[in-house]
This record gives sequence, C-alpha cells and structure tokens, in this order.
Amino acid sequence: MYNKQCEAPSKPQNKHNDLRYTLELTAYDLINRFKSLKVDELCALKLSLSYIYSTLNENMTNTFKKNAIRNDQVRDEVSKAVELPELEDSNIVSDILKKFARDKPGKNTALIIICKRRSKVLSTTKNMLVLEVLEVLDYVVCNLEAWSELDSENSNETDYILAVYPIMNILLRSKKTLTSRSVEITSLVTKDIREYIKKVFNIDSTTTTYGRKLDVMVVSNESKVPLCAIEWKKQNVDKTKLLLQQAKNTRVNKCHLSHILKMNLIESEKKQAVVTGMDWRGLNGYMFGVKKVNNIYSSVLIGTLMISTHLKLVEEFEDTLVLLLRWRVHLY
Repeated sequence: MYNKQCEAPSKPQNKHNDLRYTLELTAYDLINRFKSLKVDELCALKLSLSYIYSTLNENMTNTFKKNAIRNDQVRDEVSKAVELPELEDSNIVSDILKKFARDKPGKNTALIIICKRRSKVLSTTKNMLVLEVLEVLDYVVCNLEAWSELDSENSNETDYILAVYPIMNILLRSKKTLTSRSVEITSLVTKDIREYIKKVFNIDSTTTTYGRKLDVMVVSNESKVPLCAIEWKKQNVDKTKLLLQQAKNTRVNKCHLSHILKMNLIESEKKQAVVTGMDWRGLNGYMFGVKKVNNIYSSVLIGTLMISTHLKLVEEFEDTLVLLLRWRVHLY
C-alpha cells in the first residue's frame, strides 16, 4: 500500500490570465479543502482538473462562479447554448400526433391509426422519416403498460436501457455512417488518455489499463471515433450517484471531443465541433453538449428527455422525439 503523504499543491501562477488559469484556481481552492467537500464540489473539482466548466448543475455552476469565473461576459461565453440542426420538416411529428391529441384513442385504436398511416405512406410518398416516426410510436404504444410497471425498487439499469435503446436504434440504423453499441461497452479513447496520464506522471504500474465502461455509445463507422456517450441510472438512485455519473459522462465526452479536435479538420470545423451526451434516470433524462471555448471545455444543457408510460402522455413525447431526430442530424 502506498502511504506516503502527498504534498500540498502550490497555487497556480497567472501566466496567461485566461479561462484555463481560472479553472486551475478552482481546483487549487477545492483541493485545499478536500476533506470537507460536498459531492457537487467534488464533481466540480474533477471537472476543473479536466479543464471543463459545467452548467449542468446549479450548485456545481455556483462553485465555478465562486472560485473562478466571476466575469459575466466570460460566463456568457462558456454558457452559450449548443444549437442542434433543425429538421427540414419540423412539423412532421406534431402532424402525426394530432390525431392522438384530438381523439384520445385506446391502445388498440392507436395501433390501428399508426398501421393505417404507415400503409398510406408506403403506398404513396414512402417518406422514410415519417415511417421511422411511426415505427417509434408503434414501439412506444406497444410497451406503455410494461414501462408503467417498472418498479423503482426491483428494476435495474439494464431494464431502463432495454426500454429506451430501441428508440435510438430505430432512428440510427438507416444511417450507415453510424453504429450504436449498448450495455457496458468500453471507450478506447478514454483508455488512450489513461495511458497518456501514466506516462506524463511517470506512474510505474503493471496493472492493465482499461477504458471507461459506458452503457451506450454512438461511433462513426468511418473514423471509429465515439460521437456520443450515454449513461443510465435506475429510477430510485440517490443524488450523489447521479452527480458522480454526470461528472464522469461529461469528462468521457470531453475525451471524445479532444480526440476529434486532433483529427485533420479545418479551423472552422474545429470551432463548430460539439460532442453530445445523455444522462438518464430511469425513463427521464437530458441531453448535453461539450464544446471547446478558447482553451477550456464547456458542458451545457441541450434539452430534457422523457419516455411516456401512459397513452394520455404520448403527445408529450413529441419534444423528446423531435430532439432525438435533431440529434441524429447533428451526428452525421
């Protein structure tokens, strides 16, 4: 066992007076009161050491404000929203769901409505986007009862992954440039980063280095680069585990973005590069984006996600489905 007491870190020197320096100050302050840190401060420490400013959690953001980034203009810059591409036909989902909202059909009637609409599309326009939306709605309606019976005590993370992942798979499978992988897969990019850290800090270890385990990952078939890491926790998980997962997933997606920025991209592409991630708690979650701002990384909320568990709530699924469709466009 390694028992040698670590030396106290020295205060960062203001060599460049920029965002990177302010995050170093944040880390310095938090390390010096490490034993008394609350969980959101511990997560802020992990993120600041990775040069990430996160706005995903209010308490964590306040920690960044208090310790470093006090300038309103700078905060506005790192907190600027990530805009996903708009759909060419933005009304396509609402048009399909209008009949649900108007008629309030039962399960069997809803499935008949979807089946008739699909038959009409196949015999006329063969619009693939409409067919994909109808397939997602068919899957949702068929599984509403099962999802409503998911028990917060007895259901595990895999139960929720298996409920939501097919929706993503339906939306991604037609895109031959993308591959989605699910249930405890490893990010090789994070493995490379860990190996690099061992070399930088001269860590002499015979232990095999592994990448971060992820629940779902979307990968480019061409470059083999991860484009989105998605994590789950079960419905009744406590706040501490949620915050730790949030920090982990943010850092993983930052690793993926760092890898992308090292590729042969033109300057304008680098400035616009954004890696998306998702964190789920049961059937509810959110999507976030990680981008580079000057010489640090910023993590910002893109939108919330929810999967319906009752037919009366299917129309409320519209915003989630539209967001996932826009996310798909962003990925390729």
